[in-house]
Amino acid sequence: MIILMTISNTDIVIEKGTPIYISLYGLGTDPRFWDEPEVYNPDRFTENNHITDAYMPFGIGPRMCVGMKVGQLHAKVVLALLLRDYEMWQTKDNECFLDPRSTFTAAGNGINLHFRKIITRASN
Repeated sequence: MIILMTISNTDIVIEKGTPIYISLYGLGTDPRFWDEPEVYNPDRFTENNHITDAYMPFGIGPRMCVGMKVGQLHAKVVLALLLRDYEMWQTKDNECFLDPRSTFTAAGNGINLHFRKIITRASN
């Protein structure tokens, strides 16, 4: 027995067992969910702003990544350790772009960062 599902208002039919991938890049750049989706705006995530369900870097619902909090904590600790001892910057001539073909959100040409050790002088 083959079980089929037809997507409403389309001619698309999906058989049971067909893998379906949701593009996080596509959701993150969809103007139906975001004002100016191509602009980096960290204020979207301030405390009082409503974040749409289209933002789901770790999945959503019962199958959400169980390591989400650990992953976020790990990234924050690593960044804090780096920024404690180094200045970090990216030059404008090496502009990043997201790879629309990637299953995950990934830089299409890599992320080239420059580091300079912060030298502090001990006070006498």
